[in-house]
Amino acid sequence: EVSLVGAATAAVESVRMGALPKGLVDVTVADRAGHPLAGAMIDVTARGASFQSVHTDSAGRAQLTQVPSGRVELRVRRIGYRAGDVAVEIEPGGNTVPVVLDKSDAPSLDTVRIRGDRRVSSRLDDFETRRARGEATASISREEIEKRNPLLISQLLQNVPSVRFTEDLTGRVLPYSGRGYVMKSNQEMVPCVMAIMVDGVQMPDSTSLNLMSPRDLHGIEVFAGAASIPVKYGSMLHGQWCGLIALWTRDR
Repeated sequence: EVSLVGAATAAVESVRMGALPKGLVDVTVADRAGHPLAGAMIDVTARGASFQSVHTDSAGRAQLTQVPSGRVELRVRRIGYRAGDVAVEIEPGGNTVPVVLDKSDAPSLDTVRIRGDRRVSSRLDDFETRRARGEATASISREEIEKRNPLLISQLLQNVPSVRFTEDLTGRVLPYSGRGYVMKSNQEMVPCVMAIMVDGVQMPDSTSLNLMSPRDLHGIEVFAGAASIPVKYGSMLHGQWCGLIALWTRDR
């Protein structure tokens, strides 16, 4: 349903705004020393509504056209300077608005501590690169392992949605894909066990995830499916698998 009163009011406002005399506004932006500032952003608000946005040229100048007469607000911004707000009354015809910006204070940084005792081993470069890029489904760093201080590796992966665990009669903890099951040759549906790799070497099938202490690890990567596994490791995997858990040991 259309409100005739609302439509009429909007039409009257549109006619009134269109009927207002227009002004041409030359804005100049400079610093306290009088040097022109190129590339300053000027946002114009007229009668409570955003009207126009322009940038200053190499001479620190910008021109606004067809500006409705009356009160207009300018907000001027440039990197390295404090934003300036100016309110002016625009007259029909030509108008000149000079704006002076003050330099912003340089940010103060807290003390930075740099640890340069030794470089992480080159064999861990790929792990650190993938971690920085967020390429693995889940990635756990040495810092997180130390913070959580678990007794078992499986405890570190309990909150990873793509990983489930099963324990066989010998006490081995096997990780399997949270995405579903696979069918054996006898038509039995069984958990799809994930491959385990230590320092780039695939472990034998049915190797327990808790094959070492978390204290011995530099990091852990979880790749939930074939599409996420790095090509260099995917080509090494053999047999049925539904993802990969890569363990990376610490340097001694």
